[in-house]
Amino acid sequence: MVRIDLARRAQIGRDRRARTRAELMRAARRLYAARSFDSVTVDDVVNAAEVAKGTFYVHFDSLDDLQSALADELTREFDELLQPRRLSLADPVERIVAGCGAFINQALHDPAWGALIVRGATTMPDVARVARGRLNEDVRRAAAAGRLGGVLPAIAVEFVLGITVRAMQSA
Repeated sequence: MVRIDLARRAQIGRDRRARTRAELMRAARRLYAARSFDSVTVDDVVNAAEVAKGTFYVHFDSLDDLQSALADELTREFDELLQPRRLSLADPVERIVAGCGAFINQALHDPAWGALIVRGATTMPDVARVARGRLNEDVRRAAAAGRLGGVLPAIAVEFVLGITVRAMQSA
């Protein structure tokens, strides 16, 4: 009689599930980078991922659930992209410039990512929450140090975001 390693079989199942979920996420990223968020359907995602529709519902309750998972993934990417360089700088204006540069450079190296970020920032407000919070912190520090030349911090934040998003679109 053949002994079955149940722990190994369970691990194989978890690995397969993770790969399938990752493929659904990659497919969604490609679709959302190329098209508006409201035009993407579950059928589009499963076709792009080359999985059965039922498989989608094993991993996500709905398209909103997928978008939420994607927003969480993008939020983590934002923080990983920004924090190392940002924390190495003491000057808040230099921190702002470094953050903007990081986003623009990433968009230049990965235009699909840039397109996804630009679309996601307007469609999924939580995506940019962490980055916006860090930007607000740096702008407040710059204002406190008299570095904004009288520009209101709220306007400075929108100014920085607008220029960065526009540069990413151009990339």
